[in-house]
Amino acid sequence: MKKRTAPPDEVLALLKVTQTDWYGHVRGFPYRVIAIPENASLYDLGHAILSAFRFDRDHLFGFYDNLHRYYDAQEGYELSSGAGFSGRFPGVKRAKIVTVFPEPKKKMLFVYDFGDEWRFVVQSKGRALTVEGVKYPVVIESCGDNPEQYPEDEPYSPSPGPVVTAGELDRQAAVAWQKKKAQEPARPEKSPEPEDRSQKKIDTWPT
Repeated sequence: MKKRTAPPDEVLALLKVTQTDWYGHVRGFPYRVIAIPENASLYDLGHAILSAFRFDRDHLFGFYDNLHRYYDAQEGYELSSGAGFSGRFPGVKRAKIVTVFPEPKKKMLFVYDFGDEWRFVVQSKGRALTVEGVKYPVVIESCGDNPEQYPEDEPYSPSPGPVVTAGELDRQAAVAWQKKKAQEPARPEKSPEPEDRSQKKIDTWPT
C-alpha cells in the first residue's frame, strides 16, 4: 500500500517483525516494529515488511501459523501466482490484519521467496492511535542491519584433491577385489557322478 496520512480515529496494528532461521531462532537477528492500519490487508503488510528490510518485491510470499514447518500450517495466507499452488490457503489480498492478528502476542511466520526462503516471525504487539502528520505504514522501532537479499557470489577457487598415482590406483583396485571375493559365499562341492553312465549328465552348477 502507498503511505498515507491516517485519520485521527483510525486504529493502528503494531507488529514486530524479526528475521529467523529454519529452526525458529530470533535471538541476535534484526527486527522492525511496524505501525500499519489494522484494516489493511496481509498483502499490504507483506510489502511493508519487505520495504522495512529493503527487499525487492519480486517474489511470492505467505503467512503461516507454523513457525518452523510452514508446509504443515493449519492457518495460512498466500500470494499465489496461480500456478504451482494447491489453493489450500486463502489469498493475502482479502485477509485483513485485524482478523489475522486479533489479539496481542499472536505470531505468524512470514515466508518470502520460496526458493531462498527468507523467514520472519511476525508478532502482534497491540494497537495504537495515529499521530497527526505521520504517513503509514511506518517503522517505529528498528534493531540490527538489513540482511543482504542477494549477496555477491564469492569467487570459486576449487582446492586440488590428493594426487593418486597409477600404481596406487592398481593397489586400491586389488584391495577392493580381495574384499569382494572374501564376501562371496563359498560354492558347494559337486555331487559324485551318477552310476548309470547311459544317462546324460546335466551340468546345473553355476559358471
